Amino acid sequence: MFKSKKITLERQMRMRKKLLKTIISSLMTVAITAFPVYDQTPGLAVWVTYE
Repeated sequence: MFKSKKITLERQMRMRKKLLKTIISSLMTVAITAFPVYDQTPGLAVWVTYE
């Protein structure tokens, strides 16, 4: 009983880590693809250079 419970817990942790990695990688992809758009906007480009 206890042993099987531990296995499911480990599996859940692995699933969560996988999910986190997927979310982070997709966010990074969005950030990378969205950045050229910021570059094209004059106001934001100025704000980035003076920051």
